[in-house]
Amino acid sequence: MPMKMMKIAIHGDLILICPGEQLLTQVADWARDNGNTAVVFRVLSSRDFLLIRAAVRHAALVIVDATEQPGAAMAAVESAISHTSPTNIVVYTEQVHAGLELFTRVRGVALVVGPMSRPEWDVWLESLQQVTHPMPALRTTAM
Repeated sequence: MPMKMMKIAIHGDLILICPGEQLLTQVADWARDNGNTAVVFRVLSSRDFLLIRAAVRHAALVIVDATEQPGAAMAAVESAISHTSPTNIVVYTEQVHAGLELFTRVRGVALVVGPMSRPEWDVWLESLQQVTHPMPALRTTAM
C-alpha cells in the first residue's frame, strides 16, 4: 500500500544550528518538494549563544545537528531551551554519541537519527505535530 503523502506547512522561522551538508540538503529538498517556499531558514553557529537565544524565540522549529559536534550541539540546545519550548527543538544526528539520547530525553527534546528521505521527513513532522499538542507552527493537509 503506498504511503499517503502529507503536506506539512511551517509557519515561522526554521532554525538550523550547526547543520552539516547532509542535513542542509535534506531540509532544503523537503521544503522545496513540500511547497514551503515562504519558510525563512536561518543557519546559526553552535557557538553564538546570544544569537541562538534571540533567534529561537519566534522559531517554528529548531533543528540542532549533533552529527559532528555533539558537545557543541548539547550546549546550543541548553541555550535554546531557555528561550523556547523543548517541543520546538530537535536534535538531529547521523551517528550514535554517548549520552546524547539521555540528554535529549531528560530535556524533553526530540532526537532524530538521519539521514531521512522526504516521506520520512513528512511522517516525522506529522508525528511531531501530534506530540506537541498540536504544535501551532506546523499545519498538515492531505495531498
